[in-house]
Amino acid sequence: VLLSRQPGGGTALVRVDGRLAGRVELAGAPDFALFRWSGPQAARLEVEAADARPVRVLGVALEGEGAGLVYSSAGVVGAQAGVLLRCREELFARQLEAESPDVVILAFGTNEARDSAFEPSTHAATLEEVIRRVRRAAPSALVLLSGPPDQERAASGGRARPVPSLPLVIAAQRGVAARAGAAFVDLREAMGGPGSVARWARSSPPLAQPDHVHFTAPGYERLARFVAAELVATLEG
Repeated sequence: VLLSRQPGGGTALVRVDGRLAGRVELAGAPDFALFRWSGPQAARLEVEAADARPVRVLGVALEGEGAGLVYSSAGVVGAQAGVLLRCREELFARQLEAESPDVVILAFGTNEARDSAFEPSTHAATLEEVIRRVRRAAPSALVLLSGPPDQERAASGGRARPVPSLPLVIAAQRGVAARAGAAFVDLREAMGGPGSVARWARSSPPLAQPDHVHFTAPGYERLARFVAAELVATLEG
């Protein structure tokens, strides 16, 4: 159980199958706290505040003892790559170290391409610093940059038009990956190149939403397969 430590934080009571399994004190400087429990499969997991002070649960991981794959996702609506630099590096590092990742996938670019103030060199510098932070925290992890998929911008009359900055975003990310020794997957190219999002939206079943930015569940699954294929090829290479 991942919890938030904060000034004035309370005490979290963790119960497993109705029995108290532990207490976590959450008062202190901004940080996170982990509560680990292992045992037979639990029928019920509960986290409650011991009193009126705040208790914030950031996430719960349920993992088995055997071999397998753990996928931890973290996303912020509308985020650009710079959001990862707003976190204090020591806190960023502690959270990444707690995950102990074998692979870190960075997927940015859709929002940058739609930003009227986008500047390729600034985006490249931001991504390079993000990768440096990742490698300081998880030096053995493979870093993979997932470039933005194709997208279009709505125009008058219901017609869509290309997003001019999208190729610049992709080129900047490709350059960063080459300089940083990271893997890179060009999702726009994998989709079929410029204009492919319109074809995905017209397909049956639709793979992209009518806004030509977001995708349907089958579309996201296909994008995930593109990333997975590049990851496997990189690991096998």
